[in-house]
Amino acid sequence: MIKQSAPALDTDVPLRPLTTLGVGGNADRLLRVTSAGDLVEYAAGMAADEPPPLLLGHGSNVVVSDSGFPGTVALMCGGGIEPRSVSGDRVEVVVDAGESLERLVRFAVDEGLAGVECLAGVPGTVGALPVQNVGAYGQDVSQILLHADVLDWRTGRRGRMTARECEFGYRDSRFKREPGRYAVLSVTLGLHRRGLGEPVAYQQLADELGIAVGDRVRLAEVEAAVLTIRRRKGMVVDPADPDSRSVGSFFLNPTIPLPDWDAFSERLLAATGRRPPHLADVGDSVRTSAGWLIEQAGFTRGQRFGTARISTKHTLALVAEEGTKASDIWLAAGTIVNRVHDMCGVRLHPEPRFVGPFDEYPTPGGDGRHA
Repeated sequence: MIKQSAPALDTDVPLRPLTTLGVGGNADRLLRVTSAGDLVEYAAGMAADEPPPLLLGHGSNVVVSDSGFPGTVALMCGGGIEPRSVSGDRVEVVVDAGESLERLVRFAVDEGLAGVECLAGVPGTVGALPVQNVGAYGQDVSQILLHADVLDWRTGRRGRMTARECEFGYRDSRFKREPGRYAVLSVTLGLHRRGLGEPVAYQQLADELGIAVGDRVRLAEVEAAVLTIRRRKGMVVDPADPDSRSVGSFFLNPTIPLPDWDAFSERLLAATGRRPPHLADVGDSVRTSAGWLIEQAGFTRGQRFGTARISTKHTLALVAEEGTKASDIWLAAGTIVNRVHDMCGVRLHPEPRFVGPFDEYPTPGGDGRHA
């Protein structure tokens, strides 16, 4: 049997301009993916011991090592949005993995389809939606995903995973827990044709709209309000805003086991004079604010760590400038993680993926802890 040859690859390709943070070195090889067939063809030509490629959309959730990535990067370039079926007010929409999330939100708002309006301004491609269980302002992908069509790198076969099989958690999924196992080829979303958005579930968004939590307003109003909030925080990618050169929120909001919450709250009240925010109940845990903990640990907006810094708009984003090194992003993240743990007793976890070798960088504090 003749093994199918893989598509042509570019070599020694800079990854810095392919990410929103704009740091890091080159990829050994780059595959430009314009359709699901490109990935399937590549898988068919892979050697038995060859690791799967790193999938890259808009590069909005990765920190690339200064040494680059010693392997193949598959850049998701293609896209497409197709409404498939209608049942009552529910519309099933199939979206290719390489499609821009910005275009998906705009399509849904224009068509009067509720379910993704709170994701306005989130950078990236649709293939990342089920991987990260992407969410914002009370909406997340687990609420609307019907299934994802995937490629299993182990077998080279295509398959379909239901929302249950994706095993979603807070900014988490089976895809994230099994890195390198699957490539998302497309997603099918269940949106609702209402004209009005879903009930607003996030207090900050409700305040921006001048409504109560649980109320509904027109989709376009929700989209505009979300974009306004995100721009104030430097969370909309904009060349004119230096604070938007980031991966967005760098740390996940931590959860505290419910039996430990009262003692945790009292300890921080005694140390800081303030109780930690109670953002949400999550099963038998309470979610609190990573940004608040970072501030209580003594970090400030605009604070520098070598060539990297904290955003001047809020403390949850780490920002790169021209010439910033990935090693300084690593230094900043590690310093924040260690001090928050020492002062607040909570270990923060970075949201972006660190790509390429980072083990050559010194660990802040020299005690074996890192971001």
